[in-house]
Amino acid sequence: MSEFIHLIEISGDGIEIHFPKICSFCNASLPDHIEILSKGYTRNAKGAVIEHGIYFLLFKCPYCENLILRLFDVRKERETGRFRRIGILKKQYKKTKNVTFPESIKAISPRFISVYSQSFHSEQQGLDELSGMGYRKALEILVKDYAIYKFPNDSKSIMKKSFQDALKKIDTNEIKVLGQVATKIGNDETHYYRKHDWKVSELKNYIQSIVFFISSDLNFDQAGVRLAQDHAQKSE
Repeated sequence: MSEFIHLIEISGDGIEIHFPKICSFCNASLPDHIEILSKGYTRNAKGAVIEHGIYFLLFKCPYCENLILRLFDVRKERETGRFRRIGILKKQYKKTKNVTFPESIKAISPRFISVYSQSFHSEQQGLDELSGMGYRKALEILVKDYAIYKFPNDSKSIMKKSFQDALKKIDTNEIKVLGQVATKIGNDETHYYRKHDWKVSELKNYIQSIVFFISSDLNFDQAGVRLAQDHAQKSE
């Protein structure tokens, strides 16, 4: 069965309320027998509750543990005078935040931002088993794109290198240390067995720190170019 069926009765009229067995937040298939935490009619503008109008069901997803609210419009038919369900009024979606990165990072690694953002949004939807793998992929893309930026003549070989070999080409010790630990966390997210009791939130923190050091280096390069241009203009 792909739908839940909930029966209500108004003035002797039995009404079946149908709604999909899918969580609006994590898209998981809900079990056949799910506990309804609360149900009934909402209050009208005057504060009174009437036995028709907006009917609500409240239950909790057993997987992501978000509360799910379903609203239904129950009205009387003009032709027959009988009550019936008009339709589902509202479908809930979890509000997601957006993640931002410096323009300098966008310039050298737009794919990193794309993969990281997708992983971030999947995490916001409760898909934590997938988001960790995505962050690990985003990390490798960022490091390799940065290595290609530093050594453009070696771009083809860097693309084919392992993550660790690409990391060795970078001469910033902070990025190397952060990258090594972040990789261990990320690799755990891709395997059945975890070697470390570390969290995805820590992986994200390490990636953000790597972004900081790379962004600082890119800003330093830009400042050097501008300073050289300024000196050139003054010498003319």
